[in-house]
Amino acid sequence: PRETAVSVEVHPVETEADWKLIQHLRNVVYVQAEQRIGGNDGMANSFDRYNDESRWYIAVTGGQPLGTVKVIRDSEKGLPFELITGRRQKGPGEVFVEIGHLITLPGLSSQRVVMELLREAFAYACNTLRATHVVGDVFLDKTRGDAFYRRVGFNPLHGPYRDDRFLDAPLSMIVMLRVADVAPLMRRARGTRKELFRLLTAGCNDPEIVSAAAS
Repeated sequence: PRETAVSVEVHPVETEADWKLIQHLRNVVYVQAEQRIGGNDGMANSFDRYNDESRWYIAVTGGQPLGTVKVIRDSEKGLPFELITGRRQKGPGEVFVEIGHLITLPGLSSQRVVMELLREAFAYACNTLRATHVVGDVFLDKTRGDAFYRRVGFNPLHGPYRDDRFLDAPLSMIVMLRVADVAPLMRRARGTRKELFRLLTAGCNDPEIVSAAAS
């Protein structure tokens, strides 16, 4: 990711003020900049449906929001991706976690902000929720969407498909990463790809992942 002089702080969303920053951010990105949604009013039943099962993170600089992401634990509701694929039968010991709603303001620092947010989200999924599988629902995009996820080990699970929540958006794809694959993939990776793995997993305390990052 490109380094900038911007100081980025990522923290869990815990206050009403944080939540207002998220609402402002997605209005700026989804409604104004990308014109993919008609307005904030229509988001509650789709984007906020799993809030009780989610932990949100927000990236800020100088009190201004730069980006956000949420981590959704499995529950009786299932996970958002299962609304598309149908309920998935989990094997013994399997824990599925979904990372979603990753948005950032456009700009020179957006790639760095994405990595900062994903690092916190992946650490929470692995360390606290004990995820064995991490799922994302991403746009098909050669520079920002599925291409990045594939580089760090995510594989297609479903799609491409048209997400009816968005207007004039690229097709979407559901991708999945087996956490057990991360360490061996990181050990084999070289150059920029290895650095991406290190950035993504910097907050994880799994011994195999820590060892692979140091190799």
